[in-house]
Amino acid sequence: MRTLAFRAAERNDIPQRRPAGAFFYLQPTLGGPNDLRGYERYRYYGNGSSVLSGEYRWSVAGSLELAIFGDGGNVYSRPGLIGLRELRGDGGFGVRFKSKQQEVVRVDLGVSPEGVKVWFVFQQRIRKALSFVLVGTICQAATLVAQQFLSDDPIKKVPETESAQKAAVQDINAIYDFVYHSYKYKAPPATPSLGVNTLERGPRFELVYKQTKAECQELKTGTRVHGAPQPPFTVVAAKTEGVTPGFRIKDGRGLTYFIQG
Repeated sequence: MRTLAFRAAERNDIPQRRPAGAFFYLQPTLGGPNDLRGYERYRYYGNGSSVLSGEYRWSVAGSLELAIFGDGGNVYSRPGLIGLRELRGDGGFGVRFKSKQQEVVRVDLGVSPEGVKVWFVFQQRIRKALSFVLVGTICQAATLVAQQFLSDDPIKKVPETESAQKAAVQDINAIYDFVYHSYKYKAPPATPSLGVNTLERGPRFELVYKQTKAECQELKTGTRVHGAPQPPFTVVAAKTEGVTPGFRIKDGRGLTYFIQG
């Protein structure tokens, strides 16, 4: 299929109350992929603009078209000040990709006295799709390159979060809590540090701020070098917040320890 198409456009933005013309950032412009395709975008601006474009297209495949085109036009300060000698022109050729008889992608190469310009124009839905793909790619790349754990961290991934579907309101009874944790509670066996280190609590926090190299055993036991507390013990302060009881003590050497049920 062969097509011969013409397009003419005229714009005049001279305000009645401002004879000098519109502000420059409101004036019509020429230059770019939709009018003078051989010139820079917004190459010319004035109070008015006129442009005429012609294009001859022919199909070379089901969804592929080739085209040759020519553009001519200019801007002016007021009507009547534009003539043939002031016209700016260009020419060139292009490629059109279609889907269901609608132009999806247009590529134009325009030639003018000021040089050669290449323009890629996408249909609006294609631009939106490309924007989503670009944003998704950037986010995915940022996630992949982000360092979550250091080389000496005892874990390689954050433990899965447990379901909270059975969560319910529970009254806090200080007496019951004290009795239960004083007589019934059994301390669990020692285990290596888990996801608590990624919250900067526990041995990892202390190791980072002391700038010491973390060995595997240190990550399990912490960086304490004084050994276990030595009797006699003196309670020096109480734990005033939280559900479980706790307090601070000083041992026989004068070292302070925090005890939590």
